[in-house]
Amino acid sequence: MFSTYTLSAYAAEVGMAPFGVAQNPILSFTNMDPSDNQFLRYYLSITNWNSYPPELFEAVAGRTSCVSRTHVDIYDASTDKRIYGFCALGSPKDLTKLWFAIPIDKTPPNSVYVIFDDTVLNTKIKSNSVSLNVVSPQDDPDNDGIVGTADQCPNQAEDFNGYQDSDGCPEGGNPVDKTPPKIVVKGDVTRQTSNPDGMIVHFSSTANDDIDGAVPVYCSPSSGSMLPIGKTTIYCEASDKSGNKQTGSFIVTIDLTKQSSIATDKTIYTSDNLSPIAIQVSGDITEHDRLNPYVELQLVGPDQTILQSTGVPVGSGSFTKLLILSVDENTPSGSYMIKAKYKDQNITPVEFALIITPIDNGSRNGEPKITLSLEPDFVTVEAGKTTQTKASLAFYGVMEENVLLSCKIKPVSASANTITCMPTPKQLQLDSNDNEKDSTIIIRTDVATIPQDYTVTITAENDNIKIPSHDFFLEVVQVKPEVSIGISGNTEPGSQITFTSHVNNDPSGIIKKYEWDFGDDKDNVTSDINSVNHIYDNKGTYQVLVDALSVDSSGTYKKVASAITSVDIVEPQPPWWIAIIGAVAGIIGGLAKFMSSRKSKKPAPKKEPSWD
Repeated sequence: MFSTYTLSAYAAEVGMAPFGVAQNPILSFTNMDPSDNQFLRYYLSITNWNSYPPELFEAVAGRTSCVSRTHVDIYDASTDKRIYGFCALGSPKDLTKLWFAIPIDKTPPNSVYVIFDDTVLNTKIKSNSVSLNVVSPQDDPDNDGIVGTADQCPNQAEDFNGYQDSDGCPEGGNPVDKTPPKIVVKGDVTRQTSNPDGMIVHFSSTANDDIDGAVPVYCSPSSGSMLPIGKTTIYCEASDKSGNKQTGSFIVTIDLTKQSSIATDKTIYTSDNLSPIAIQVSGDITEHDRLNPYVELQLVGPDQTILQSTGVPVGSGSFTKLLILSVDENTPSGSYMIKAKYKDQNITPVEFALIITPIDNGSRNGEPKITLSLEPDFVTVEAGKTTQTKASLAFYGVMEENVLLSCKIKPVSASANTITCMPTPKQLQLDSNDNEKDSTIIIRTDVATIPQDYTVTITAENDNIKIPSHDFFLEVVQVKPEVSIGISGNTEPGSQITFTSHVNNDPSGIIKKYEWDFGDDKDNVTSDINSVNHIYDNKGTYQVLVDALSVDSSGTYKKVASAITSVDIVEPQPPWWIAIIGAVAGIIGGLAKFMSSRKSKKPAPKKEPSWD
């Protein structure tokens, strides 16, 4: 037998291609055909057929049978006995159509191999051995010889075209997706309700598939369901288009708590027909959340008319609010009511009685009299802003008197020093030519004034006549900050994104911390600065929530503003120039194929395969 070097040298001299310049044949078992009643036919294929030049299968001059230069023989791998052979193959592609038959009553070999015999150069090369791997139709429904999970196209038989491989898919076929989507569900959560029947719970879950992208998630019970008191397991499932499923679950615990309630500091209030009534309302709100930060309080009169409506921050659940009922000569005595509204909760109203005792505006028994009234007698003002009230003195039986107006601030605290009345003390001259004297009192607050309710007591002093004082109620509120969310960075899975909370209307700097919820399964983040970084692991649409927090004198953090937005996490797109290069390459390939077809030779007559 010639060596590879000798064969190559000889081939160079005679213009023939030996096996030494090609790789050994790679044999594969394709399938078995049991349709014949007498024989079982086994089909084989040389998968690297296109590694061999056509010259190896040209007809040898002078031969009348077995004319092909190269013969292919099939051997039993366990006995090395020849089973069958081909000696008239006309081209390398005929190597994909090898076969042999075994009588149906005979045992087939366990494995086989083939030998190529170059009859011109007198050299042979041997293939690998392959198991015949005969399987039942149930294990190989498409009859392509690829069994079980190895067959990625179980319903698409491979064509015998020389392109077969281990995936079981025909040329151009689409492998079956066997990877389930990745599902993301929230961790276990606990909610509280005062409703013994339970509460409605909303939640979100996401799933992403490597091929199909975002896929829907179905949960049972579904989001928005009424969940009973106790623990409920939420089961979620996501499927891709190939039917692969992934499941997840989490537990929602509903705790029964006390019912939301409100109360007033008194059940009976008394007033004359000039002095306002201060009603202190306290309350406890259950099931409060960050998206509903205010409870609405309504002051309702005896005829069910809403006299006043205001929103009160819920905070941590407990609150205290001072409501002021202005009183005049038309204010009736009777039963009044405070109502509270928070989401869909049923909060029991609280009733109180108001008794009006009119004062004597006239002079009895000829005694001089001076009365003081204020308009308005209740004002809400932002810290750092100025407001005013009109003090009116009505007098009867007075000849000439001097009255000194002044004011005192309650509660007496360091913050009260940031509230001033101007101009006070102020002296007014009363005479008998008039029965009324007015004076405007300006009340100024500082930005450092602590937001709370203050009582400004206006006093009118006279050496001869006792004049009742009058209270002016001042509610100082903080300028409500506003926040919005800015997003910068690469919004792709695994990339770092910067979230910034932009702050408006915070002149005194009450915002001290920011709490972020990024809408995925990662923990919330609390930061002292307004910018944080976050990385999403999977594509999808996520809701981002930020709470701006202030701190009170006790060191407790409370929410003062919130903002919410959404961010779309998407897979990276190829650069625009990739698409252009692909299009240009397609055009060039098409032109090359067209020019090649014009220059191709007329095909030689096809030679029929033969065997001995």
